[in-house]
Amino acid sequence: MSTEHVDTVQMTAALSRQLGELLMAKGQMCATAESCTGGLVGHLITEVAGSSAWFAGGAITYSYAAKEKVLGVQHETLMTQGAVSYEVAAQMAQGARQLYDVAVAVAITGV
Repeated sequence: MSTEHVDTVQMTAALSRQLGELLMAKGQMCATAESCTGGLVGHLITEVAGSSAWFAGGAITYSYAAKEKVLGVQHETLMTQGAVSYEVAAQMAQGARQLYDVAVAVAITGV
């Protein structure tokens, strides 16, 4: 394993712990909506002991159909803006907030 990979894993673990501390201090929970990362962010979050206290879950929505059906992303937005766009990411995050009934959600889409 390269030093760069180890540094990235350690940094991500530290950020996940900090996220958990912030959410617990506010009594809030979060969720994820992922496309190109295939659930990696959710995986890294759940590596933190006790994350179930502040992480509700995540949706992996790789296809257009999954984005529409699971997260409620508008078909028109996908067609006009493309899956890799701010507009789609925002609708994915909003969909995850509603799906999991949480205060905070992050969405990742890309190539």
